[in-house]
Amino acid sequence: MADYDQISFRVDPDLKRQFELALVYRSVRQKRKATAVGVLTQKIEEFIAEEEKAREAAP
Repeated sequence: MADYDQISFRVDPDLKRQFELALVYRSVRQKRKATAVGVLTQKIEEFIAEEEKAREAAP
């Protein structure tokens, strides 16, 4: 099993509830369980790629 680091942060309770509800909606839509770890990992990877692209484009 690979080594993983944990990322922790605090968010507004309403944002947390909206995120949890969105996970349920995605799970229903995709007919498979969407996990917070999976969704957040995907978004982190997209953010990193976007920032790397912006850094390469900068003069």
